[in-house]
This record gives sequence, C-alpha cells and structure tokens, in this order.
Amino acid sequence: MREKNYVGKVQEKKADYDLLEAIIICLGEPENGKHNDILKLLGVLLSSEMKATQKKDILENDFDIPMTEILERQVETMCNLSKGIEEKGMEKGMEKGYEAAELQNIKNLMQKLKMTAEQAMDVLDIASDKRGKYSAMLSK
Repeated sequence: MREKNYVGKVQEKKADYDLLEAIIICLGEPENGKHNDILKLLGVLLSSEMKATQKKDILENDFDIPMTEILERQVETMCNLSKGIEEKGMEKGMEKGYEAAELQNIKNLMQKLKMTAEQAMDVLDIASDKRGKYSAMLSK
C-alpha cells in the first residue's frame, strides 16, 4: 500500500489504514483547481437533498465516472441511508418537542393550580416510565 496525495502534502501512518483502499481528505487552503473538484464530488455524494438520479448524472457527466450496476446500487443505498438518518433525526426532534411540551404542561399545573409534580403528572396521565425523568428535569 502506498500513499498518494492529489491535493496538499499530508502523511498518514500506515498503521492508521484499516481498509484495502483509503482516502484521506484534509480540507484546507486550495493549492490548485483540483481542490474545488474534490469538494464538489463530496458535496454530490453526501447530499441529502439530491435524488439518486441526479447524483448518477453528475458523477457520470461531470466526473467521468461510468455508472455500472454495482455503482448505481451503491448510490441508491447512500441516498436511502441519508433519508433514514434524516427521518431518525426528525423522530428524535419530535420526541424532544413532545417532552418539552409535557414538561411545560406539568409546570403550568404546578404553578396555576398549586399542585405537586406527582399530582400534575396524574392529571396529565403521564406514563410511569417517564415520571422519573420529568421529576429530575423539574428539580434542576
């Protein structure tokens, strides 16, 4: 295995390689036009906004990467992975928002109706597995 720098002059220890083929990209000041090409390629590959067909067209037309069956499947897989990550992030965000709303409702009942946290959670029918978490959040 040998190291080849296309842009910049970075040396990496061979012990750090854990793949048959490794690509290490150290972003910094561009030394020539290739730098922008690498960033564009990464932008296309890692985009969660771009559809697989768009990515394939750009890879083929702008970067002269022939679309084989295997590569097409890999691009499709990458697009599905980014969608999965986005959906998981949305779920977590919605869960956090729901928890924040529940916590605010508990606080409102405690302040306006002079209830204890337990009483407020009883009224709101908060699940028993969430009560400890909310109690801890309220005590901060």
